[in-house]
Amino acid sequence: HPDLDNRSFAMTRQIIISADCHATASREAFTDYLDPEWRDEHATWAATMTDTAQSSNPHPRIDERVNWDSDLRLADLEGEGTVAEVIYPNNLPFGYHCLEIGPDPDPIGRPRQIASLRAYNRWLADFCAAAPGRRAGGAVVLLDDVGEAVEVVHEAAELGLHGIMLPGPGGDPWYFEARLDPFWKACCQHRLPVIQHAAGILPRAVPKGFAALMTIALENDFFAGRSMWQMMLGGVFDRFPMRRYVIAEGGASWIPQKLDEIDALVDRTSSWSEFASHIGREATMQRTAWDYWRGNCWAGASFISPHEARRRREIGVNRMMFGLDYPHFESTYSRTKRWIQSTLGTTGTTEDELRQILSVNAATVFGFDLGQLQPIADRVGFETADLLSAPERPIRDYRVA
Repeated sequence: HPDLDNRSFAMTRQIIISADCHATASREAFTDYLDPEWRDEHATWAATMTDTAQSSNPHPRIDERVNWDSDLRLADLEGEGTVAEVIYPNNLPFGYHCLEIGPDPDPIGRPRQIASLRAYNRWLADFCAAAPGRRAGGAVVLLDDVGEAVEVVHEAAELGLHGIMLPGPGGDPWYFEARLDPFWKACCQHRLPVIQHAAGILPRAVPKGFAALMTIALENDFFAGRSMWQMMLGGVFDRFPMRRYVIAEGGASWIPQKLDEIDALVDRTSSWSEFASHIGREATMQRTAWDYWRGNCWAGASFISPHEARRRREIGVNRMMFGLDYPHFESTYSRTKRWIQSTLGTTGTTEDELRQILSVNAATVFGFDLGQLQPIADRVGFETADLLSAPERPIRDYRVA
């Protein structure tokens, strides 16, 4: 496994692996990836959508075709010094958004959702295969039908995808429920990490407007970690010790405080623990929250903030990954080097810590081969010394070009 050599691999120019990127096929291309019974309906639907954007949250200065044009995308990312990426969806067939798709009681809607997510997974596998060793795709899955979810995991492994993207933790099922065990077992069997992509995850749809958007911003950290602490509290990481869990685009500064809160909550002397024992609910955690974090969990903190960079050792240098969130509006596009300089470069980060956060951790979790990526980084990457120096113009706000 490439993980074995990643920590000791000598580097000249810095390998950057973005642990948070997004891609989608063109509407027309998706039609061919759907099961035959859905193709005519999708082609008809796509023909009515010609005047609308094909991707979510597009960046105004990025050609939308980078979502599906492999060569254009590689050139664009190389311009950001980035040689590999972990890819999550933008849109799915029929216009479904990956963060909004969920159980649908409609007898037609539910099968259409399943057909859409499976078509996306097939397309993503082909898109990753177009740049061997440089893309790791996260398959989309729903968990209301566990047997079906297990089939999706097996298919994702056969397709060569590198992770399973969990749906939003809306409460059905709860992630500690034993009925999900076959799903966790299948992920472990294929060594596929599970990823909770956090941004925008809510238990139900929200109204439009400024207040709704700011509510999402304030609550993002909570929903980012909700599946994680459910799995910790329910002993999922004990029953399935190979489990690798990633929070993508969910930040990282909140993690130490939350882990402390969990450990205080389940301490035998806490009132909640005493109450649980009183009503016959025995603890299902075998380790502390910090132990689970250090052994099973990673944060794809995306565009790391100066605050997170300063707290990197508390969070865990070997637990943090950097992401561009490319090609979204809020990405580090056109200023990736200055962003790294403004955060990791100005907080006393060592060369080894920089490698861990920018490449080694993502390689460990998603199976990238740093030996294969180094020659590409030698051609397009940034010098390590440059990244560890203060920028002439520090990044203060991602909206500033």
